[in-house]
Amino acid sequence: MTGVELIGYLASVLVAASLMMVRIVRLRIVNLCGALTFAVYGFLIGSWPVAGMNAFIVGINLYHLWHLTRRRECFEVVPMEANTPFVKRLLGNFAADIAKFQPSFDAKRAYTFARIILRDGRLAGCILGDRDDSKGILGVHLDYALPEFQDFKTGSYFYQRFPETKAAERIQKIQAKAETVDHQLYLEQMGFERTGKDGLMERMIYTPS
Repeated sequence: MTGVELIGYLASVLVAASLMMVRIVRLRIVNLCGALTFAVYGFLIGSWPVAGMNAFIVGINLYHLWHLTRRRECFEVVPMEANTPFVKRLLGNFAADIAKFQPSFDAKRAYTFARIILRDGRLAGCILGDRDDSKGILGVHLDYALPEFQDFKTGSYFYQRFPETKAAERIQKIQAKAETVDHQLYLEQMGFERTGKDGLMERMIYTPS
């Protein structure tokens, strides 16, 4: 197998991988890489239709990525009771995906804090936990974004907006337990810091004066 053939195979793998992705931004990026590799492959073998078509696809992906980065989304956090049929149905439908990041999450437990997050009017995520006003702590037991919205924006909006809400009264910090490496990296992106206690992480709340 020659180096040129390897480039062709790599391009095929990248394009195929992009078609299996749910997150639109990641799909566009991987598809762009695949099309760019195919364009190089077409150039090396002297196939101008292959090179030209894939160069055009690269341009399409660049345009859509530019559009996605400039588009302003509308977020909304909706208070909700944790034991409603809607929340239970949500947890049941996405139980397998939730278990990848927070395997010990107990969907049967009665939580005292529940929020649904909407993006452009579409269901994007769910926050479940317990608040202890006497200690000023909100314990987050589930912080989940639906697969197509797992890009940090959903969680970022909630944690940045939370100090301004009525629910933040008497809350000084938010706690969450990192159970997987991916979950820990996510919490760090959300502003949580390690406490050194069995994966427990904290994010301090500074309410507007």
